Amino acid sequence: MTMKNYRPFIWLICCTLICHWTFGQSELEKYKAEFPKAPLVKLLDQRKVTINIAEGDLEVFDATTERHLLLNKNAAGFAERSIQYSDFFDLVDIEARTRVPDGRRYKVHEVTDFETSEVLSERNFYDGRKSTSFVYDHARPGARLELEYTEKLSDARFVHPYYFSSFYDTEKAVFEVDVDADVNLEIKTYNDPDKKIQYESTSRKGRVFHRWTLENIIPFEAESSAPSFRSLSPSVAVRVKSFASDGKDKPVLRDVGDLFNWYSSWINSIKNEAVSNDIKAVVDSIKVGANSEKMLVNGVYDWVKSNIKYLAIENNMEGFIPRDPNTIYQQKFGDCKDMSCMIVNMLDHAGVESHFTWIGTRDIAIDYEDFPAPFIDNHMIATYVTPEGEHWFLDATDEYLPLGYPSEFIQGKQALIYKNAEDYELQMVPESSPQNSQVIDSAKLRIEGELLLGSSTTHYSGYNNGKYRRQYNKMKGEDPEKFFKYYHERGNNKFLIQEYGQPEFSDSMSIVTFDFEIDDYLSRTDDKIFVNLNLEKVLGGQKIEEDRKQPIEQDFCYSLSHNFELTIPEGYEIEFLPEDFEFSNDLLDVSINYLGEKDRVSYSFRLDNKSLLILPQQFESWNQVVKKLKKHYRAVVTLKKKV
Repeated sequence: MTMKNYRPFIWLICCTLICHWTFGQSELEKYKAEFPKAPLVKLLDQRKVTINIAEGDLEVFDATTERHLLLNKNAAGFAERSIQYSDFFDLVDIEARTRVPDGRRYKVHEVTDFETSEVLSERNFYDGRKSTSFVYDHARPGARLELEYTEKLSDARFVHPYYFSSFYDTEKAVFEVDVDADVNLEIKTYNDPDKKIQYESTSRKGRVFHRWTLENIIPFEAESSAPSFRSLSPSVAVRVKSFASDGKDKPVLRDVGDLFNWYSSWINSIKNEAVSNDIKAVVDSIKVGANSEKMLVNGVYDWVKSNIKYLAIENNMEGFIPRDPNTIYQQKFGDCKDMSCMIVNMLDHAGVESHFTWIGTRDIAIDYEDFPAPFIDNHMIATYVTPEGEHWFLDATDEYLPLGYPSEFIQGKQALIYKNAEDYELQMVPESSPQNSQVIDSAKLRIEGELLLGSSTTHYSGYNNGKYRRQYNKMKGEDPEKFFKYYHERGNNKFLIQEYGQPEFSDSMSIVTFDFEIDDYLSRTDDKIFVNLNLEKVLGGQKIEEDRKQPIEQDFCYSLSHNFELTIPEGYEIEFLPEDFEFSNDLLDVSINYLGEKDRVSYSFRLDNKSLLILPQQFESWNQVVKKLKKHYRAVVTLKKKV
């Protein structure tokens, strides 16, 4: 056969090779063009909850399907994967594979090596969780990573929401619920104001099928100080209210009462546990020094904070049920439930009524009345009601939290309070006012040559007190002068500590005194001295960026006061004082005042930060204050030589 006769065969082979190469390559290039900076794209994120009625009870399976396409070499780190679960969500099946382009089809590499181990966390004393880990073979650009796994829930109450957002570009996210028609569900959608989530429902053969779909989801990028992922992500929550079996309607989570009854079944035995003689002796010793019921509550609260070390313990049902007080006392450690149990049982021995209390932290944006389910709370405290009817929320997990203050992270949240085995109370935890957490800085200032010298006394109260004490103890052992400079620096970076005293710490207040000097801060001419008394330009650099989209969450509301008194150097007098400034809106109250006397200038600054959450529609109001402050921070006092 001549060369001319071979040409059709050669052409056919070349076309085949090109088609084989372009099959996988075209898909890769398509997605790389669409997502040029992404290491991968999530082609599908799907979760399906199946709820069956079996032998008079509910059987729930939760299946997840993931499909990823790797786009560049930076995706190599995604080859390692692990699934965490527990006895509440038992892993009953798992399959994974890599599909690598090979001609006009994909070559499949099944994962066969799955390793299971217990989860050990530095944060938790013992998790009670397990992890199954594996590695995708041949994970390279153009490869598809596929994963399917199924968990069996130990209780239908543990069905948790589906969050559509991801940290990667997602082509399609699907949530499905396949449920027996005799199961009564409550379904709610959150964070979907534009109704982008598509919903459909069908029924057949005694089953109801729900399906929610959202496509082309951009990666979730958490902005600084923003609320939590689950507070912002579009989501769907499903709750089993009841189901019919054997001709009867069986309640599960119809309302808050059902949730309370389930919770209280774990508390009733612990509530009536007789405390040991050792615990009785501790309580009796506290009673000796207590002149009132409130002092007794404070004494027990302080004892638990000081003597029971906080460790998160989530071993199976121990994640829900407190240990008995005698065990906790002997071990000298416990989680939030255990510390609450100690407070309640010690006060009970003292003849003071207090209450177990369930609550969700602020990163969970749903309350009990909105959607009563276990996923909306993640914390337990104790509640004491004063004779005047005031609720004191006692959280012993924070050793610096003073009596009467709720934890920072439960402000504004709804608490579920155990009153007795049959009764509960819902109570909103108040947001602490700025005046409850103050920083009051008072300083005597004087000028010596080119230096501005000062003697300062600063008072920290409320949450600011706890914040200061926590930071001080964290840096304990380091150079104390380094700490004082870090925490109290003012004026400029030539601020130096000259002398300092040991801070006076108490539950209600910290008092700090120190002397300082600031070089290269004053400006002089032959006959004038210019000094800016705005030594700390609070919020001056905190303009909110115009392209920010997410709200800003603050730990607590607070009040700052600076009261400075500058002694006028001998031979000088006041030539100019800046104008006073006062401004108020829904977020902030600010004032700056100057007062001139014969031998001194008094300066006072006051700022009240009044809101825990700054919404996007309030950014302009915030920036308006920052802009005005920056202008007034440039104002200087002018002293001139006497003629």
